[in-house]
Amino acid sequence: MDYEFTQDWFSWNEPTWEAMFKELTPRKKFLEIGCFEGRSTVWLIENALEDGGFIVSVDTFEGGFEHSPDTMRGVMDRYTKNVAKAAEKRGKVHTGVIMQPSHVAMATQMHQGVQYDFIYIDGSHSGPDVLSDAIMAYHLCRVGGMIAFDDYLWGNPHDLIERPKVAIDCFVNLFAKKLKPICVGSQFWVQKTA
Repeated sequence: MDYEFTQDWFSWNEPTWEAMFKELTPRKKFLEIGCFEGRSTVWLIENALEDGGFIVSVDTFEGGFEHSPDTMRGVMDRYTKNVAKAAEKRGKVHTGVIMQPSHVAMATQMHQGVQYDFIYIDGSHSGPDVLSDAIMAYHLCRVGGMIAFDDYLWGNPHDLIERPKVAIDCFVNLFAKKLKPICVGSQFWVQKTA
Protein backbone atom coordinates (compact mmCIF):
# COMPACT_ATOMS: atom_id res chain seq x y z
CA MET A 1 0.00 0.00 0.00
CA ASP A 2 1.42 3.36 -0.98
CA TYR A 3 1.91 5.98 1.70
CA GLU A 4 2.56 9.68 1.20
CA PHE A 5 5.81 10.42 3.05
CA THR A 6 8.07 13.31 2.07
CA GLN A 7 10.63 12.72 4.85
CA ASP A 8 12.21 9.63 6.38
CA TRP A 9 13.45 10.35 9.89
CA PHE A 10 12.41 6.92 11.13
CA SER A 11 13.39 3.84 9.11
CA TRP A 12 16.90 3.51 10.57
CA ASN A 13 15.24 2.97 13.98
CA GLU A 14 13.23 -0.06 12.85
CA PRO A 15 15.73 -2.73 14.06
CA THR A 16 15.75 -1.18 17.54
CA TRP A 17 11.96 -0.94 17.60
CA GLU A 18 11.59 -4.57 16.52
CA ALA A 19 13.86 -5.67 19.38
CA MET A 20 12.19 -3.44 21.98
CA PHE A 21 8.64 -4.48 21.14
CA LYS A 22 9.54 -8.17 21.50
CA GLU A 23 10.08 -7.34 25.19
CA LEU A 24 6.80 -5.46 25.72
CA THR A 25 3.50 -7.11 26.60
CA PRO A 26 0.74 -6.19 26.43
CA ARG A 27 0.90 -3.80 23.49
CA LYS A 28 -2.64 -2.42 23.50
CA LYS A 29 -2.36 1.29 24.34
CA PHE A 30 0.12 3.60 22.63
CA LEU A 31 0.63 7.37 22.85
CA GLU A 32 2.73 9.30 20.36
CA ILE A 33 3.84 12.88 21.00
CA GLY A 34 4.66 14.42 17.63
CA CYS A 35 3.68 12.44 14.56
CA PHE A 36 4.49 14.59 11.48
CA GLU A 37 3.26 12.55 8.46
CA GLY A 38 2.68 9.38 10.47
CA ARG A 39 5.68 7.26 9.50
CA SER A 40 6.20 5.96 13.05
CA THR A 41 2.43 5.73 13.57
CA VAL A 42 2.10 3.51 10.50
CA TRP A 43 4.99 1.32 11.67
CA LEU A 44 3.38 0.90 15.09
CA ILE A 45 0.03 -0.02 13.54
CA GLU A 46 1.58 -2.52 11.16
CA ASN A 47 4.17 -4.08 13.48
CA ALA A 48 3.55 -3.52 17.19
CA LEU A 49 -0.04 -2.77 18.16
CA GLU A 50 -2.03 -5.83 19.20
CA ASP A 51 -5.53 -6.59 17.93
CA GLY A 52 -8.08 -4.42 19.67
CA GLY A 53 -5.42 -1.87 20.61
CA PHE A 54 -5.37 1.85 20.01
CA ILE A 55 -2.85 4.56 19.31
CA VAL A 56 -3.35 8.23 20.07
CA SER A 57 -1.17 10.78 18.28
CA VAL A 58 -0.71 14.29 19.67
CA ASP A 59 0.46 17.07 17.36
CA THR A 60 -0.37 20.68 16.57
CA PHE A 61 0.83 20.14 12.97
CA GLU A 62 2.46 23.58 13.19
CA GLY A 63 6.04 22.28 13.39
CA GLY A 64 8.83 23.56 15.58
CA PHE A 65 11.65 26.05 15.24
CA GLU A 66 13.50 23.62 12.96
CA HIS A 67 10.65 23.40 10.39
CA SER A 68 9.98 25.84 7.59
CA PRO A 69 6.40 26.70 6.59
CA ASP A 70 7.02 24.84 3.31
CA THR A 71 7.98 21.68 5.22
CA MET A 72 4.72 21.77 7.19
CA ARG A 73 2.42 22.42 4.24
CA GLY A 74 0.11 19.42 3.82
CA VAL A 75 1.58 17.46 6.74
CA MET A 76 -1.72 16.98 8.59
CA ASP A 77 -3.47 15.80 5.43
CA ARG A 78 -0.70 13.29 4.68
CA TYR A 79 -0.77 12.06 8.29
CA THR A 80 -4.54 11.52 8.13
CA LYS A 81 -4.36 9.61 4.83
CA ASN A 82 -1.35 7.50 5.84
CA VAL A 83 -2.80 6.44 9.18
CA ALA A 84 -6.22 5.70 7.67
CA LYS A 85 -4.57 3.45 5.05
CA ALA A 86 -2.53 1.61 7.68
CA ALA A 87 -5.51 1.12 10.00
CA GLU A 88 -7.69 -0.13 7.13
CA LYS A 89 -4.99 -2.52 5.96
CA ARG A 90 -4.27 -3.81 9.47
CA GLY A 91 -7.83 -3.92 10.81
CA LYS A 92 -8.79 -4.55 14.45
CA VAL A 93 -7.00 -1.42 15.74
CA HIS A 94 -8.18 2.06 16.58
CA THR A 95 -6.49 5.39 15.98
CA GLY A 96 -7.05 8.91 17.19
CA VAL A 97 -5.39 12.28 16.93
CA ILE A 98 -5.41 15.16 19.40
CA MET A 99 -4.55 18.49 17.83
CA GLN A 100 -3.30 20.33 20.91
CA PRO A 101 0.02 21.21 22.49
CA SER A 102 1.38 18.11 24.21
CA HIS A 103 1.15 19.50 27.75
CA VAL A 104 -2.56 20.21 27.29
CA ALA A 105 -3.33 16.84 25.70
CA MET A 106 -1.28 14.88 28.24
CA ALA A 107 -2.82 16.73 31.20
CA THR A 108 -6.27 15.80 29.88
CA GLN A 109 -5.20 12.16 29.52
CA MET A 110 -3.87 12.17 33.11
CA HIS A 111 -7.11 13.67 34.37
CA GLN A 112 -9.00 10.85 32.61
CA GLY A 113 -6.77 8.25 34.28
CA VAL A 114 -5.49 6.73 31.04
CA GLN A 115 -2.39 4.50 31.28
CA TYR A 116 -0.33 3.54 28.25
CA ASP A 117 1.88 0.55 27.46
CA PHE A 118 4.17 2.60 25.20
CA ILE A 119 4.78 6.33 24.80
CA TYR A 120 6.91 7.80 22.01
CA ILE A 121 8.17 11.35 22.50
CA ASP A 122 9.15 13.07 19.26
CA GLY A 123 7.42 16.44 19.48
CA SER A 124 9.13 19.69 20.36
CA HIS A 125 12.93 19.48 20.48
CA SER A 126 13.23 22.34 22.97
CA GLY A 127 14.72 21.13 26.25
CA PRO A 128 12.00 22.54 28.53
CA ASP A 129 9.26 21.03 26.34
CA VAL A 130 10.98 17.63 26.24
CA LEU A 131 11.35 17.62 30.03
CA SER A 132 7.67 18.49 30.45
CA ASP A 133 6.68 15.74 28.00
CA ALA A 134 8.94 13.26 29.81
CA ILE A 135 7.51 13.92 33.26
CA MET A 136 3.93 13.75 32.03
CA ALA A 137 4.73 10.58 30.06
CA TYR A 138 6.06 8.96 33.23
CA HIS A 139 2.69 9.53 34.90
CA LEU A 140 0.79 8.25 31.85
CA CYS A 141 2.89 5.10 31.45
CA ARG A 142 1.92 1.94 33.32
CA VAL A 143 4.51 0.16 35.45
CA GLY A 144 6.38 -2.15 33.08
CA GLY A 145 5.57 0.06 30.10
CA MET A 146 8.15 1.78 27.93
CA ILE A 147 8.89 5.38 26.97
CA ALA A 148 11.06 6.12 23.93
CA PHE A 149 12.62 9.49 23.19
CA ASP A 150 13.67 10.37 19.66
CA ASP A 151 16.60 12.59 18.72
CA TYR A 152 18.63 11.96 21.87
CA LEU A 153 21.84 12.82 20.02
CA TRP A 154 20.27 15.51 17.83
CA GLY A 155 22.98 18.08 17.19
CA ASN A 156 21.19 21.02 15.66
CA PRO A 157 23.50 23.99 16.23
CA HIS A 158 21.17 25.81 18.59
CA ASP A 159 21.83 26.44 22.26
CA LEU A 160 22.27 23.36 24.43
CA ILE A 161 18.85 23.81 26.02
CA GLU A 162 17.27 23.67 22.58
CA ARG A 163 18.26 20.00 22.28
CA PRO A 164 16.38 16.99 23.67
CA LYS A 165 19.46 15.37 25.29
CA VAL A 166 19.80 17.75 28.23
CA ALA A 167 16.13 17.26 29.14
CA ILE A 168 16.23 13.47 28.71
CA ASP A 169 19.36 13.22 30.86
CA CYS A 170 17.73 15.37 33.54
CA PHE A 171 14.58 13.23 33.51
CA VAL A 172 16.47 9.92 33.62
CA ASN A 173 18.61 11.14 36.54
CA LEU A 174 15.69 12.55 38.52
CA PHE A 175 13.59 9.40 38.02
CA ALA A 176 16.51 6.96 38.35
CA LYS A 177 14.79 4.95 41.11
CA LYS A 178 11.58 4.64 39.10
CA LEU A 179 12.78 3.59 35.66
CA LYS A 180 15.42 1.54 33.91
CA PRO A 181 17.32 2.63 30.78
CA ILE A 182 17.00 -0.20 28.26
CA CYS A 183 18.43 1.23 25.03
CA VAL A 184 20.63 4.27 24.41
CA GLY A 185 21.70 5.53 21.00
CA SER A 186 20.10 8.07 18.69
CA GLN A 187 16.99 7.23 20.71
CA PHE A 188 16.75 6.73 24.46
CA TRP A 189 14.37 4.03 25.75
CA VAL A 190 13.36 3.53 29.37
CA GLN A 191 11.09 1.08 31.15
CA LYS A 192 8.99 2.30 34.06
CA THR A 193 9.73 0.19 37.13
CA ALA A 194 7.80 2.01 39.86
